[in-house]
Amino acid sequence: EVVEGVFIASTNLVSGLDQAALRRFDLKAKFDFLLPNQLWSLFNETALSLGLGVPSGSFKSQVSRINNATPGDFYAILRRNRFCVLDSHQELIDAVMKECQLKEGQMMNIGFV
Repeated sequence: EVVEGVFIASTNLVSGLDQAALRRFDLKAKFDFLLPNQLWSLFNETALSLGLGVPSGSFKSQVSRINNATPGDFYAILRRNRFCVLDSHQELIDAVMKECQLKEGQMMNIGFV
């Protein structure tokens, strides 16, 4: 029986997929880390969502030094804020940096092993 529809899959370990399996996907997209302007924009949006107000430009240099942030890092911080409330822009920067440190240089198996 043929099933109609669209199938969407994602992975953090595309290098671990068999080439024959990869050929069966019609479209492939890579989502990389945030660019500095994207990072600053998402930092601002997150600060506003947390009720911290608009951050001053003095935080921009600290934020721009974060080189492996993703939107998922900010989403995790927003969820965690329900339990551990962030009170300042500096705490938000520190939280983003902590999220990014979790993935720096670490190869870990994701999924079923």
